[in-house]
Amino acid sequence: MAMLYLHIGTSKTGTSAIQKFCDDNREQLARRGCCYPLMPYKYKDVKLRRNGHFLVVPRQSSDGSFESEAEGRVWHRRIARVARLFRKYPNVILSDEGIWNGTSLTSPGMWRNLKRAADEFGFQLRVIVYLRRQDSLVTSLWAQRVKVSRGKFVEASWEEALARVESWVELNYYRHLEEIAGVFGRDAIDVRIYERERFPEGNVILDFLSAIGLTMDESFKLPGNDTNASIGGNALEIRRIVNNVPGIRYGQLMRAYRAADAYYLIEKQKVTYSLFSDEELRDFLARYEEGNRMLSRDYLGGSVESPFPPPKPQPPKWTPDNPYMYEAFKRFIELYMAPQRNEYVAWLGRFFRRNGKRLRQMLSGWGGAHSK
Repeated sequence: MAMLYLHIGTSKTGTSAIQKFCDDNREQLARRGCCYPLMPYKYKDVKLRRNGHFLVVPRQSSDGSFESEAEGRVWHRRIARVARLFRKYPNVILSDEGIWNGTSLTSPGMWRNLKRAADEFGFQLRVIVYLRRQDSLVTSLWAQRVKVSRGKFVEASWEEALARVESWVELNYYRHLEEIAGVFGRDAIDVRIYERERFPEGNVILDFLSAIGLTMDESFKLPGNDTNASIGGNALEIRRIVNNVPGIRYGQLMRAYRAADAYYLIEKQKVTYSLFSDEELRDFLARYEEGNRMLSRDYLGGSVESPFPPPKPQPPKWTPDNPYMYEAFKRFIELYMAPQRNEYVAWLGRFFRRNGKRLRQMLSGWGGAHSK
């Protein structure tokens, strides 16, 4: 039977690398009966290779209803477009990390609508979801939010963001998995823990290929080692501050981002910071301990242990008065100004090469006039 593989994230679990791999290897996947379609629907700040994003746009209430009949018809036409691909391919792959949060926070009815479509068009669903320990997800996602703000001010501090974290990311993994299972059954969900030690050769791409029934060979092209590098420490705070500068122009913002990223490469050789203290981390993880054990029991082979490794002792908690903050801003300013200085020197060089003879004549005339 036709199979729709739906990779739903979560965020910060190698999704960019997986999507880039599938995008770069469309032909190789197609030869193996797996279609990774390029859906022609554009959304602000959403890359086209996130080809499953249309599923959670527009919003869908818990009963599957849309805000308007027109939106419902559009959604149905788009899933019908996917269903037509099964005439040529036995497997279709859609991927979007926004589906995990979208179906929890804004479009819970998407699963009901997808079930109706599966029954109508005659395909099965396999949901692939990668999970990482909640504190690791939150800190990495916070860094990503600051990093890609693109001028949308991230005004909240880390503490303020953490206080309302569950309003922007679904962290009760078991509860949300059970919501999906309530429509498609637990057997339709493939839960995979995002730990490099669990992946073949430590590579999430190889793990994803096994999830869709394929293996790696020399015909596949692998993406770079880090398609979405993170940032932390004082460099992350500098980015957050830059995001809040009123009236900053896009070019200035990009130059500041590059300078902060360059400083981070220097800083992380000296010191690493955590956003949690050891005590804060214990209290935070305690909220999800029971759900994680149930997740392990019902989705990962029956073990009653936590599916995630226990946290290691934390590095120093980041605070604004840390001993490297002054150096961070000093080096950031140097790195920010360096390209401007180099551009100015290069401009002067070009100016004198083009106008040197004329300038010498002018200066000679000026000197002769004053000598009289």
